Amino acid sequence: MALRQLFIQGTYLRLSPIRFLKALRVFRRLTMAAVLLCFLLMYHLNPTLAASGGSVGGDSWSDSDSDSDSDSHLYSSDSDSWSHPSSSPSKTNSPEERKGQAVFCLLIMGAIVVLAFTCSSRSTATVVKLQVGLLSTARTLLKDLDQIAETADTSTRKDLSRVLTEATAALLRHPHHCISGYSSVAPKETVKDAQKCFNQVSLEERAKFEEETLVNVNNIKRKSTTKRPKGLHNQYIVVCFVFDLILEARDILLVFAVTILVGVKGMHKFPGINDNSDLNEALQNLRSIPSRDLLAVRVLWTPQQENDTLSEQELLKDYPLLKQF
Repeated sequence: MALRQLFIQGTYLRLSPIRFLKALRVFRRLTMAAVLLCFLLMYHLNPTLAASGGSVGGDSWSDSDSDSDSDSHLYSSDSDSWSHPSSSPSKTNSPEERKGQAVFCLLIMGAIVVLAFTCSSRSTATVVKLQVGLLSTARTLLKDLDQIAETADTSTRKDLSRVLTEATAALLRHPHHCISGYSSVAPKETVKDAQKCFNQVSLEERAKFEEETLVNVNNIKRKSTTKRPKGLHNQYIVVCFVFDLILEARDILLVFAVTILVGVKGMHKFPGINDNSDLNEALQNLRSIPSRDLLAVRVLWTPQQENDTLSEQELLKDYPLLKQF
């Protein structure tokens, strides 16, 4: 109505240069926001943009079986030597001698109990899983994991211990980028049961990758040479030249996940992950495991390729047990 009155009065609606620039700036923001929304919709509707994955580690389950056999053989030999009866002629012992023999028998029984407990504890094993969600700003961590996978020897227990130490150290260097975590402990009565559990969990975690683009397991190395679509990564960068705020949103939306699986002899306890201090304690516990007790190690992370992405929504979908800090 007011505009109509202006035209009726013979006047024209004119904009000053300052108002025109402001209107143009608003129009550009609205246009770029619409473009960003289209990119987001295309990203979520396109299933080909799933994350790549990396994996490094190995196992020494067979070495554990040979150790158990040698322990049981040693125990049986010692038991046989203890069971040999004395061939000395029988005679009447004094009360002091009978008392000494009773003490000696108690000591032998105690030694048998200790050896039996030691052998049984060696036959048990524990499978530990630790998962961490991190902001995509910790790009150096991905480079560290790539370097470990490309250069590590994963054929012996000492090599696996070195892989575990380097991977946990890389995570400990990025405490401020960790946004969520989860840990689980699965004690098993036998090493064979632990091996089945470890392999099952490993398959479940690997199934979350569309493709394993970098692998070094039991010293068998494989690297994918195909380049995945750049997807949302470069689309975000294009928009960020216009909107500085979107760059900040990109750091929040894009994340990556690291999973550490460990098979270890004996029964072990690890803290539940509720905050960064719990995560730090769990990582330190993993680093302190002696190499002689390691049965298997597997470090998995996604995305592995530089141009690949993982949104926070995908992280929560594939890793629902992660607890945000």
